[in-house]
Amino acid sequence: MQEQLLEEIRDLLAAQNANSRLWRTREVANYLNLAVSTTQQSITCKTSFPEPITLPCGGKRWHPNEVKEWAASYRGKKGKQGRPREQ
Repeated sequence: MQEQLLEEIRDLLAAQNANSRLWRTREVANYLNLAVSTTQQSITCKTSFPEPITLPCGGKRWHPNEVKEWAASYRGKKGKQGRPREQ
């Protein structure tokens, strides 16, 4: 019983730590399943994308929950579409 409780506590703490750690562009790209260059050039510069935290050294970081919420807001929406095919 105690071991199971300890295991549950460890799992909760691990999940909490994973969500409290800020994401670099690489983690954002991995989550969105995009290349880092695409993420930098086409995603993080969007006005709708969450505002980054700018570090004193000039690096940028994002809160994982904000990125996930932003991505979820695009679920089901279609991106740019080409011209319709001729039938």
